[in-house]
Amino acid sequence: MVRQKDGGVKAFYNVCQHRGNPLVSEPKGTVLRRFVCKYHSWAFLPDGTLNFAPDKEDFPEGNPCNKVTLEEVRCETFAGFIWVNMDPDCISLQKFLGPIWDDWEARNVDTWQRTMANSMWLPCNWKVVLDNFNESYHVPTVHQGATPDTDRKAIRGNIDTYFKETRFDLSDEGHNRMVMKGGFGVGQTDVDGNIIDPLASELRYWEIDPSDFKGRP
Repeated sequence: MVRQKDGGVKAFYNVCQHRGNPLVSEPKGTVLRRFVCKYHSWAFLPDGTLNFAPDKEDFPEGNPCNKVTLEEVRCETFAGFIWVNMDPDCISLQKFLGPIWDDWEARNVDTWQRTMANSMWLPCNWKVVLDNFNESYHVPTVHQGATPDTDRKAIRGNIDTYFKETRFDLSDEGHNRMVMKGGFGVGQTDVDGNIIDPLASELRYWEIDPSDFKGRP
């Protein structure tokens, strides 16, 4: 995948169109001018066009430059992500995402800035994790520490997690979404109202003292 002069992104198979040698071996990097094959020095521009071939005038079929291009993969950018589809005859990303496209576009996801990321290795099938986030029936049991003593059906912050109040939508495109009635951002507090982790660590990251917000998370 390589960014174009117009700001867009194109994706190609990592295969030189001459003899099938990989063009690049690094997982990521920057190309200032062109991709050069290490086998015969064929060079391709960022848009995939063959720009140079040694002894180009000696090819029986004629000069291959500007005639041969890298094999392109369907690629689009949306919501700050690069989306690749290996099917050359696939539909557009907007049509595939359906209502999800409108939801994400309304939130200007492409302008968000990631400030931290956590990774965890789980010895399980990845579908187990997705399945967990497709229902809220488990919340009163698993997340008791985050629910008020007087109402196990709601997370602190007035976020209504009760499964009977949660809306599940299934779009014609096959995507589903779970919608809960939101409240205000909140983290765990102790019995005295002191903000504790994880919100406390988030505040310190932004050089904010959690004690300044005691009792008003």
